[in-house]
Amino acid sequence: MSKESDRLPVQIDPFRLALARREYDGNLSLTHFKRLGQSLTDNDGLVQVSLAFGTETVGVDLSYVHGLIKADLMIQCQRCLEPMKFPVDMEFSIAFVHTDNEAEAVPVPYEPFVVDELPITLLDLIEDEILLFLPGIARHELDECPAKHWIAEDGEDHELINDTLNNGGHSGKSENPFSVLAQLKTPDKGK
Repeated sequence: MSKESDRLPVQIDPFRLALARREYDGNLSLTHFKRLGQSLTDNDGLVQVSLAFGTETVGVDLSYVHGLIKADLMIQCQRCLEPMKFPVDMEFSIAFVHTDNEAEAVPVPYEPFVVDELPITLLDLIEDEILLFLPGIARHELDECPAKHWIAEDGEDHELINDTLNNGGHSGKSENPFSVLAQLKTPDKGK
């Protein structure tokens, strides 16, 4: 096994790296990740990456990469709309294949990656893994969120916010705005 430190290649042939059992450790600036940057409130910082390429026979011959990614990302809390720190500490295992049929045969814990053309851009592969790791709806922990005073004790925020907006800040239930429609509804005339 050969190991290179602090220098990640830009483009790779994953099949050749797997046969050579190459390992890489390095850091990438968050400014290099354009798609990820759209989800960040601040792109200062580094992404630490460790990659180990290899081959394995598990019913099928696999060329793979096991990876570890660490970073501290600043993303927007969807509850209070303020920046929040989101630590990334993830592992992944990817099996490289040439066709969709080969992808179907890839066993767990690997996720298949269909290589359409060579070389592939390593930065794109790493960025894809980080994007998949991000939460669908990012939110601070409730006790850390600046909007915690808007949230009811049961953790549901919709009723307290709606009551406040509908009643000008007064507590109490508001009238259903669609109740007028119930009065307009006519009975079904024999249909």
